[in-house]
Amino acid sequence: MTNTSPTARQKVRTAIFPVAGLGTRFLPATKATPKELLPVLDRPLLQFAMDEARAAGIERMVFVSHPSKGAIERYVHQDEKLCKQLREKGKHGIADALDENAIDPEEEQAHFVMQPEPLGLGHAVLCAVDECLPGPVAVILPDDLIMGQKGCLSEMIEAYETGAAGHMVATMEVARGGGGEGGEGGCEAIAADAAPPAEPTAAAATGATPPSAPSSLRAAAAAASAVSWSSTSRSS
Repeated sequence: MTNTSPTARQKVRTAIFPVAGLGTRFLPATKATPKELLPVLDRPLLQFAMDEARAAGIERMVFVSHPSKGAIERYVHQDEKLCKQLREKGKHGIADALDENAIDPEEEQAHFVMQPEPLGLGHAVLCAVDECLPGPVAVILPDDLIMGQKGCLSEMIEAYETGAAGHMVATMEVARGGGGEGGEGGCEAIAADAAPPAEPTAAAATGATPPSAPSSLRAAAAAASAVSWSSTSRSS
């Protein structure tokens, strides 16, 4: 990957969260509850992604949502009335946890844009273009939970800031043969001219991986992509 972008060494300040999907594979659980708010014990999956962005120094979170998923916006923002009621009942620990998890408007920013139709991940990212801060951005897919001592996004940004790559995608190995309802999937070129320390690769699967696919790698949900792209230099 040849680094030719003038913004490649700028700080990654924006993270895009594509959360407009209707969660059809999780029905009926997602009929009323967005899949991003499904709990892992007492913590919604989306909270892990938000915490990962915070740990990586993200200043603005842009959520690309769907009009039917208002619960996500209610979850992300502070609920002063609820916290007041909890404190009046002596449940200060729960109220403190809610305040800590929610977006603090004095220290961080949360913007919401709508993706009315399911037109794919690329379209979801494009929907966020006018809300992004200048410079490179990250894309976090809160579908899988990947635990580690350091968040995937923090590791990616550290590698990205060395200038070795213009674009970066975290991938995971998946079984060949597809299956399920993910469709046959597809491949996207991500590193045609990669050079050490980046690992050369020609393609990564974006969905279920058919036996004929040239790669068994796919973009890792709940990981992130640091993208060298400036919202202030868009030509269209």
